[in-house]
Amino acid sequence: MVRDDTLQNVIQSVTRNGRSIVVTGILGVIIVYLFSVVGYLFLRDVFLLDVDDTEERVCDSLLMCIVTSMNHGLRNGGGIGDVLKERSSMDPLFAARVVYDLLFFFVLIVIVLNLIFGVIIDTFADLRVEKYVMRGNLAGRTDGITHHHNGRTATTGAARPQVREGREPPQHVLYLRPGPVCVRAPARDI
Repeated sequence: MVRDDTLQNVIQSVTRNGRSIVVTGILGVIIVYLFSVVGYLFLRDVFLLDVDDTEERVCDSLLMCIVTSMNHGLRNGGGIGDVLKERSSMDPLFAARVVYDLLFFFVLIVIVLNLIFGVIIDTFADLRVEKYVMRGNLAGRTDGITHHHNGRTATTGAARPQVREGREPPQHVLYLRPGPVCVRAPARDI
């Protein structure tokens, strides 16, 4: 149906790891729920929105707190703090409000949303590499770095063989392998 390769990659980058994106989204909803409960219990009087030149309370029930936090908190660039009424620095809950706003911003806006974007971008990059490998553009390259020295090509990283033409690997390579290392002594004729 879709003929453009780039558009297919964009669609696949969202749908291929859909489970990871959904699970991360559920984590985000749970965190919004927790912030809504705290807002409902302690900051109910500052959940005010300007509607037709009047302030309307939007946290009289827990459900409305959740909807407001989800709708306005995630859509605003600064989190829920952009929507809530400002508090005076002399207010006894001023420090709690600052912590609430900053935690909402860092945990939800910065971390959770960037986790979702990171999954999508990483999948998009994997799809691009798969496309190039299938077309033969990256044949023999697994880690993406190829060096050219004096007319010869050498690939670094995982693609470089450690044992060359019947020679033993250098002893320092044995220390890089995970797990226990057993080194056999060469057999001697007696």
